[in-house]
Amino acid sequence: MQKHKVNPLKFIFKLGDTFYHKFNNESEFEGINKYSGAIIGSSIEKVHTFKIPKEKNIHFFSIELNRTLFEHKLKSFKFDLGDDLTELLRDVKAINPFFYTYPFGAEEFDQIKKIITNSKEGFIGSLYKEGITYTLLSNTLEQYMARKCDDCEDELAADEVDTVLEISDFIVNNLNNLPTIEEIARRNFVSESKLQKLFQTYYKCSVNDFTRNKRLNQARILLETTRMSMAEIAHELGIKSNSYLSKTFKERYGVTPSNYRDSKLSKIRFY
Repeated sequence: MQKHKVNPLKFIFKLGDTFYHKFNNESEFEGINKYSGAIIGSSIEKVHTFKIPKEKNIHFFSIELNRTLFEHKLKSFKFDLGDDLTELLRDVKAINPFFYTYPFGAEEFDQIKKIITNSKEGFIGSLYKEGITYTLLSNTLEQYMARKCDDCEDELAADEVDTVLEISDFIVNNLNNLPTIEEIARRNFVSESKLQKLFQTYYKCSVNDFTRNKRLNQARILLETTRMSMAEIAHELGIKSNSYLSKTFKERYGVTPSNYRDSKLSKIRFY
């Protein structure tokens, strides 16, 4: 690192196996574990060293923030950033090294998936990714400011997050013929109570609530993109009663399915 340059502030979201980081004056590496986020900033005197094990699934998503260029945005704010954010974001001369890790959750994971799978191109695609990137940054900084993980007893291990993601993908892909929660738990070698706890910790809702939300979201998409009746949509989503689907749809979106289909709301994309 040259002394007249500033390394960007790195926001790393670890999706694969553990790799390791240290500054050049330190003897021990610190691990960045699977499903952990990290904020890393080198300094003029302390530069990064990463150690990546062989034959591992090293998969991560990274955002790099040039603090010199970002300063113009900070100057436009009409409020005090506070000491912590000022020290982190306005260290444009890279005086102080910084390293912080925390476990990220379902919201961040979904945002990363949206960026990676984005099919929008040109200016629209760039604007779309920029918006999600700012959401990721704000969530990460909120985590850092709250220090939520310091005393966290409900933090999931990486293998537990893998289990939640695998089961949630199974639910989404089998909405029309979904087994009972007991059967889903048995297939994945966990107890029903453990399964509920995993979903409550990761998604902040029960398995039933997660399933209902996914069905309602799919129902909304089918109303927007097809002329299927509510009975047909209910059958497509594995819901026995179209009256129940209509009732829960109105509770979620504030309008009946038929009014939604005929209204301008159906022209608005919900992300």
